[in-house]
Formats: sequence, structure tokens, C-alpha cells
Amino acid sequence: MDKKPWLDEITADEMPNEELKTIASLCGVKTAINLMKNMPGVMICVPNRSLIAIRNKYICNKYDGTKKSLLDLSLSLGITQRQLYEIIKRNNSK
Repeated sequence: MDKKPWLDEITADEMPNEELKTIASLCGVKTAINLMKNMPGVMICVPNRSLIAIRNKYICNKYDGTKKSLLDLSLSLGITQRQLYEIIKRNNSK
């Protein structure tokens, strides 16, 4: 195994650029190191609304057409039933 003990001592401030410093601060230094080791040269773009798209897919998968599932989703996600109807309508028309 290729264990490099010096990697355990790297801090977020020692990352080579601001993007990796941010990743190390938010996700952990080990995650930043894994990205550097396994994805050198790869540009990563995180879409602005990526979590919303995933949430909307979750809503469409969980909504079974009943009032109960609508209420459960509304309460668990903290959005109104009207918003849920709009999300379901928009995503079912695609």
C-alpha cells in the first residue's frame, strides 16, 4: 500500500488554490486530497440549481397522487402544497 503519512498533516490553508481550500473547508481535507489524487486536471462545475433539480425529482418520485403524500412532502420539505403541485406539474410535462 502506498501510504503517505505527510498527507495526514495537510491543512485547508495549504491547498494549492482557492477552490480546493473551499472544498477542504466545506467537505474536509481528505475529500480535497482525494479529488487531487483521483481527478487531476478535471474541471468540476456545480450548477446553481442542482439541489433544487434533485429535490424536484425526489418530490415526483415520492408523490403518489394522494392528499396524504402531498401533506407529508409539504411538511418534510417546508414548502407549500401549491408549490408541490407546480413542481409536479412542471416535471410531469417533460
